[in-house]
Amino acid sequence: MITVGDVMNMRAFDRIWLAAPCEGAASREVVGVGTLDHEPFTGSYDLFERGEFIFTTLGFAAMHPDLAEEALLALIERDVAAVAVKPVALRALPEKVVAASAERGVPVFFYEGRYMERVIADLMNALDDDAAEWERNHLIDLMLAPSDEQAVRSTFFTIAGVTGPLFSAWPSRRSPRTMPRCGPCRRWWKGCSLPTGIAGAMWSARSCAATAP
Repeated sequence: MITVGDVMNMRAFDRIWLAAPCEGAASREVVGVGTLDHEPFTGSYDLFERGEFIFTTLGFAAMHPDLAEEALLALIERDVAAVAVKPVALRALPEKVVAASAERGVPVFFYEGRYMERVIADLMNALDDDAAEWERNHLIDLMLAPSDEQAVRSTFFTIAGVTGPLFSAWPSRRSPRTMPRCGPCRRWWKGCSLPTGIAGAMWSARSCAATAP
């Protein structure tokens, strides 16, 4: 899971700080990323989803301060994960935005750093990596659950890219003398058909503990 706190620690920022107090800001989950640009002029705030980390310069704030306030209030109402504003035209939050941020728990930040596109790219990469890790863990959980051998082979193929015929040559069950030991916890695997080398490389200590007697 990626949190607002994780985003705040990204190297792409030279500096990022809360524009107004907001309790629990760092622990909010981030599930996506977006930008605010022309939407205030069309009222298209429904494009923003809950849990998105929104970046904006609010460049129109100097000429349309009321529209900048409206936009920030709309994003808070949409329950985005956070809003990060590059302080180009807006350097202090309107009082209504400060109050709404504290009430709804949606933090608004000011930040300085590289081009906004670089910051967004770094965050998108982090979200992709987090999603891939979640998928791997989910597939391992499926392998640990009771299932038939074909389903286990198929799931392992998805994780490691190992072909089905390779598994066919291995016995489906082993005696205690030939069953491989788990590398991290040194216990016997129950009904494991994986060679010791692959088992030690692919299974974590957490997974091993779940199958140990």
